[in-house]
Amino acid sequence: MVLPREAAVMDMLGWFVLGLASGGLMVLAGPNLARLGRRQACRNLSSALIGETVALLDAVESHKLVARLEALGRGEQEQLGRLPPLPMVVFGANADKLDRLPAPLPRKIAYFYTRLATLWGRLEALGAMRASEHGLTAQEAAALARELNTVLDLADDVLRHLRQGLVRHRLRNPFRRELISTLPAYRKFARRTLMHPFAKRPYVPPGH
Repeated sequence: MVLPREAAVMDMLGWFVLGLASGGLMVLAGPNLARLGRRQACRNLSSALIGETVALLDAVESHKLVARLEALGRGEQEQLGRLPPLPMVVFGANADKLDRLPAPLPRKIAYFYTRLATLWGRLEALGAMRASEHGLTAQEAAALARELNTVLDLADDVLRHLRQGLVRHRLRNPFRRELISTLPAYRKFARRTLMHPFAKRPYVPPGH
């Protein structure tokens, strides 16, 4: 017969052991959870930057600036037109988080946004003037067209690297699931279940 005092002591000891076990699990899981959180934040940042970069490219292409600058470079009469300010909300709010991305992406992204903002500001000033007022020579217009093309090529390079990072993540998880599904412990499940949601192989009875 267990005395009430002994039962209380054993109960306290049980709670103490449970607390130690829970603390140990938290210590072991903490770094992994932090790593998963950083990866998720990196993916979210990449996705947001992709969306904004595509929107910036659409804004540049919708005004046909390259074609207009090239026409001015050939000596034709062309008006750039008034240009709206470019939306750079994602970059402005997350410029201090670019170090989450692998090198050399942070440098390329910062260089692209800075160069595009500088060039766009100059084009905005030229678009607000009449063709007879801005005094832009054919050589200067051709140089601006080349610079804008270089910025657009840089944007394509940034988009390619950002998308590759997302694709690598999508490929990595199916590979891990496929690896898990081949473990002997899971081969007895004939179909997808809560115990084995990634099973693909048919059920093979033992001895066959």
